[in-house]
Amino acid sequence: PLPAWLHSLLRAAAKAAHARFGDTICPVGIDSSGRWTPRYEPVQYTEYGVGAHYAGWHTDAELHSDDVEDARSVTVVVLLSDEDKFEGGKFQVRVGGGRATPVPLKAGDAIA
Repeated sequence: PLPAWLHSLLRAAAKAAHARFGDTICPVGIDSSGRWTPRYEPVQYTEYGVGAHYAGWHTDAELHSDDVEDARSVTVVVLLSDEDKFEGGKFQVRVGGGRATPVPLKAGDAIA
């Protein structure tokens, strides 16, 4: 399960992205308790164990999709382990459909 402190940090990062880029990049709403919340998907926590990984290069949101799960507009990645504790798993981004570019991260770094 996602620790409460990490959940708070991830929500804060998504909220900051919304404050900077607005509803066009990060649609939000207010939940029944009056809290700021994304309109589509709640905070998701994924941990890969030894030998586990995502099967291939992918994006977290498809621009022209009718699938609600593809409506994710902000992804926050936090590296929880030191880089020398695992192999592979290098985080990459593709800006504007260009080449995949590695983003160097150290334990505790986050990118949204």
